[in-house]
Amino acid sequence: MELLLRVLVMTSLLLARTTSENGKLQRVEEQNFVQFAVMVTCATSLPGFLFNDYGCHCGLGGKGTPVDDVDRCCQIHDECYDSIIAGVCRNDIVYLTTYKYTCKYRWPWSSASSSITCDASKNDACRQSLCECDRNGALCFARSKYNIGNTFYDKNGKC
Repeated sequence: MELLLRVLVMTSLLLARTTSENGKLQRVEEQNFVQFAVMVTCATSLPGFLFNDYGCHCGLGGKGTPVDDVDRCCQIHDECYDSIIAGVCRNDIVYLTTYKYTCKYRWPWSSASSSITCDASKNDACRQSLCECDRNGALCFARSKYNIGNTFYDKNGKC
Protein backbone atom coordinates (compact mmCIF):
# COMPACT_ATOMS: atom_id res chain seq x y z
CA MET A 1 0.00 0.00 0.00
CA GLU A 2 2.83 2.42 0.85
CA LEU A 3 4.46 1.72 -2.52
CA LEU A 4 1.17 2.39 -4.32
CA LEU A 5 0.79 5.69 -2.47
CA ARG A 6 4.32 6.74 -3.45
CA VAL A 7 3.65 5.88 -7.10
CA LEU A 8 0.45 7.92 -7.08
CA VAL A 9 2.20 10.89 -5.46
CA MET A 10 5.04 10.77 -7.95
CA THR A 11 2.62 10.51 -10.86
CA SER A 12 0.85 13.64 -9.63
CA LEU A 13 4.17 15.44 -9.48
CA LEU A 14 4.94 14.63 -13.10
CA LEU A 15 2.17 17.03 -14.07
CA ALA A 16 4.40 19.87 -12.94
CA ARG A 17 7.69 21.46 -13.91
CA THR A 18 10.38 20.78 -11.30
CA THR A 19 13.65 22.45 -10.39
CA SER A 20 16.07 22.06 -7.51
CA GLU A 21 16.90 24.83 -5.06
CA ASN A 22 19.16 24.31 -2.02
CA GLY A 23 18.28 20.62 -1.74
CA LYS A 24 14.56 21.32 -1.99
CA LEU A 25 12.38 20.59 -4.95
CA GLN A 26 10.43 23.56 -6.17
CA ARG A 27 7.43 23.17 -8.38
CA VAL A 28 5.44 25.72 -10.35
CA GLU A 29 2.20 24.51 -11.91
CA GLU A 30 0.53 26.43 -14.72
CA GLN A 31 -2.61 24.43 -15.61
CA ASN A 32 -5.58 25.43 -13.45
CA PHE A 33 -7.64 22.29 -14.06
CA VAL A 34 -5.02 20.39 -12.08
CA GLN A 35 -3.53 23.19 -9.96
CA PHE A 36 -5.69 22.58 -6.90
CA ALA A 37 -5.16 18.80 -7.07
CA VAL A 38 -1.38 19.21 -7.31
CA MET A 39 -1.43 21.79 -4.51
CA VAL A 40 -3.39 19.31 -2.36
CA THR A 41 -0.75 16.66 -3.11
CA CYS A 42 1.95 19.10 -2.03
CA ALA A 43 0.20 19.83 1.27
CA THR A 44 -0.98 16.32 2.15
CA SER A 45 1.22 13.89 0.18
CA LEU A 46 -2.03 12.26 -0.98
CA PRO A 47 -3.08 12.37 -4.63
CA GLY A 48 -5.42 15.33 -5.05
CA PHE A 49 -8.00 13.30 -6.96
CA LEU A 50 -8.77 11.33 -3.76
CA PHE A 51 -10.63 14.39 -2.46
CA ASN A 52 -13.03 14.52 -5.41
CA ASP A 53 -16.46 13.00 -4.64
CA TYR A 54 -15.64 12.96 -0.92
CA GLY A 55 -18.48 13.71 1.49
CA CYS A 56 -21.22 16.22 0.73
CA HIS A 57 -19.08 19.14 -0.52
CA CYS A 58 -15.94 17.83 -2.25
CA GLY A 59 -16.34 17.76 -6.01
CA LEU A 60 -19.25 19.16 -7.98
CA GLY A 61 -22.60 19.89 -6.40
CA GLY A 62 -21.80 20.52 -2.75
CA LYS A 63 -24.82 20.63 -0.44
CA GLY A 64 -25.99 19.71 3.04
CA THR A 65 -24.03 19.31 6.26
CA PRO A 66 -20.34 18.40 5.97
CA VAL A 67 -19.67 14.82 7.10
CA ASP A 68 -16.26 15.59 8.68
CA ASP A 69 -13.38 18.10 8.75
CA VAL A 70 -12.18 17.24 5.23
CA ASP A 71 -15.68 17.84 3.88
CA ARG A 72 -15.84 21.10 5.85
CA CYS A 73 -12.61 22.15 4.10
CA CYS A 74 -14.38 21.61 0.78
CA GLN A 75 -17.38 23.65 1.93
CA ILE A 76 -15.08 26.52 2.96
CA HIS A 77 -13.21 26.25 -0.37
CA ASP A 78 -16.51 26.42 -2.29
CA GLU A 79 -17.57 29.47 -0.25
CA CYS A 80 -14.21 31.11 -0.98
CA TYR A 81 -14.69 30.61 -4.73
CA ASP A 82 -18.29 31.89 -4.52
CA SER A 83 -17.03 35.04 -2.78
CA ILE A 84 -14.35 35.84 -5.35
CA ILE A 85 -16.66 35.02 -8.27
CA ALA A 86 -19.07 37.62 -6.86
CA GLY A 87 -16.21 40.08 -6.33
CA VAL A 88 -12.70 40.33 -7.73
CA CYS A 89 -13.12 37.61 -10.41
CA ARG A 90 -16.56 38.69 -11.56
CA ASN A 91 -15.83 38.58 -15.30
CA ASP A 92 -13.39 35.67 -15.30
CA ILE A 93 -13.97 31.97 -15.85
CA VAL A 94 -12.33 30.95 -12.58
CA TYR A 95 -12.00 27.24 -13.32
CA LEU A 96 -9.88 28.04 -16.39
CA THR A 97 -7.93 30.92 -14.86
CA THR A 98 -4.35 29.96 -14.03
CA TYR A 99 -2.12 31.43 -11.33
CA LYS A 100 1.51 31.21 -10.28
CA TYR A 101 2.61 29.50 -7.08
CA THR A 102 5.42 27.39 -5.68
CA CYS A 103 5.41 24.24 -3.63
CA LYS A 104 8.54 23.35 -1.72
CA TYR A 105 9.05 20.07 0.09
CA ARG A 106 11.68 17.54 1.14
CA TRP A 107 11.65 13.78 0.68
CA PRO A 108 10.55 11.80 2.65
CA TRP A 109 7.44 13.86 2.30
CA SER A 110 5.51 15.24 5.24
CA SER A 111 2.97 18.04 5.37
CA ALA A 112 5.09 19.70 8.07
CA SER A 113 8.04 20.02 5.67
CA SER A 114 6.10 21.42 2.72
CA SER A 115 5.21 25.04 2.01
CA ILE A 116 2.95 26.61 -0.60
CA THR A 117 3.36 30.23 -1.68
CA CYS A 118 1.13 32.16 -4.08
CA ASP A 119 3.24 34.56 -6.18
CA ALA A 120 1.55 37.95 -5.71
CA SER A 121 4.13 39.62 -7.96
CA LYS A 122 2.98 37.51 -10.94
CA ASN A 123 -0.75 37.16 -10.16
CA ASP A 124 -3.37 39.85 -10.66
CA ALA A 125 -6.01 40.28 -7.92
CA CYS A 126 -8.29 37.55 -9.30
CA ARG A 127 -5.49 35.02 -9.79
CA GLN A 128 -4.03 35.74 -6.36
CA SER A 129 -7.45 35.28 -4.74
CA LEU A 130 -7.97 31.96 -6.53
CA CYS A 131 -4.51 30.80 -5.49
CA GLU A 132 -5.13 31.75 -1.86
CA CYS A 133 -8.48 29.89 -1.88
CA ASP A 134 -6.75 26.79 -3.21
CA ARG A 135 -3.78 27.17 -0.84
CA ASN A 136 -6.06 27.51 2.19
CA GLY A 137 -8.11 24.52 1.05
CA ALA A 138 -5.00 22.36 0.60
CA LEU A 139 -3.63 23.37 4.02
CA CYS A 140 -7.04 22.65 5.57
CA PHE A 141 -6.90 19.12 4.11
CA ALA A 142 -3.41 18.70 5.58
CA ARG A 143 -4.78 19.48 9.07
CA SER A 144 -7.74 17.10 8.69
CA LYS A 145 -8.04 13.31 8.89
CA TYR A 146 -8.93 11.63 5.59
CA ASN A 147 -11.62 8.96 6.05
CA ILE A 148 -11.71 6.57 3.09
CA GLY A 149 -15.29 5.65 4.05
CA ASN A 150 -16.41 9.10 2.89
CA THR A 151 -15.14 8.67 -0.68
CA PHE A 152 -17.71 8.32 -3.47
CA TYR A 153 -20.27 9.55 -0.96
CA ASP A 154 -23.93 9.38 -1.99
CA LYS A 155 -24.61 13.14 -2.18
CA ASN A 156 -28.20 12.66 -3.36
CA GLY A 157 -29.20 10.18 -0.67
CA LYS A 158 -27.21 11.37 2.36
CA CYS A 159 -26.63 15.13 2.02
